[in-house]
Amino acid sequence: MLTLFFGIYFLLTFIGQLLHFSRQDNVTAVFCGSKKSLVQGAVMSKVLFSGAEAGLMLLPIMIYHALQLIAASIIAQRMAREAEETEGILLKQ
Repeated sequence: MLTLFFGIYFLLTFIGQLLHFSRQDNVTAVFCGSKKSLVQGAVMSKVLFSGAEAGLMLLPIMIYHALQLIAASIIAQRMAREAEETEGILLKQ
C-alpha cells in the first residue's frame, strides 16, 4: 500500500516538474492528487457488498487511508522545513 502511495506521489511530482509547475502548484497536485477518501470506499462497498462482506472489503481501504495520513504528514513537515530553509537563504542574501 505504501508502494502504491509513493508511486503516485513520485509520478505527480515528476509530472509537476515536467510541466514546470510552481512550488505551490506542485504541492497542491501532490497532496490533492494522491489522496482518496475513506468515505468514497465506504459508499462503494455498501453498493457492491452486503453485510459483513462490506466490512472485510473496507479493511484494506482503512489501512491505506491511515498510511496516507501518516506519510502525508511526514512529507508535509519535510516540505515545510525545505521552504523555511529556502526563505532563510533568500533573506540572508
